Amino acid sequence: TSDAVLKLSKLMRFMLYEASNDTILITDELKLIQDYIALEKLRYGDRLRITYEEVLDNPQQTIAPLMLIHFIENAFKHGASESRFDSFIHIKVTLVKGLLQVVVTNSKADTADKPGSKIGLENIRRQLELVYPKHELTFQDDPDKFTVSLTLPLAV
Repeated sequence: TSDAVLKLSKLMRFMLYEASNDTILITDELKLIQDYIALEKLRYGDRLRITYEEVLDNPQQTIAPLMLIHFIENAFKHGASESRFDSFIHIKVTLVKGLLQVVVTNSKADTADKPGSKIGLENIRRQLELVYPKHELTFQDDPDKFTVSLTLPLAV
């Protein structure tokens, strides 16, 4: 319990103090994601396989805060929490020469009879259009998994 409280306080501290900045270090955004994943691991335990891969050629690169966490939250909310068996989330973050690529894939249950509003994805799409107009955002909705691919050209 104390570990969960500590991780939650880190997340809240970030939201209160760092998220109000115009930009933050990419490493700070990724640390937020790693803390969020650690908190969710406490919740799901062994019934969820999580892989996280990160390759950064410039840890001093900046990004607008909270740009990536939405996709991770959605993977847990719509993937892990709805899948009963063989749940997984795969996250790959690559930053090379100012080009950030993020791919998040999660297992999903058969939701053919559960239409979703997808309002969260529409909100992040609008936010990306405002902050990073040259971004590329794609979704692949397969019967057993959902993949989000984001490419952001960041200022070098």
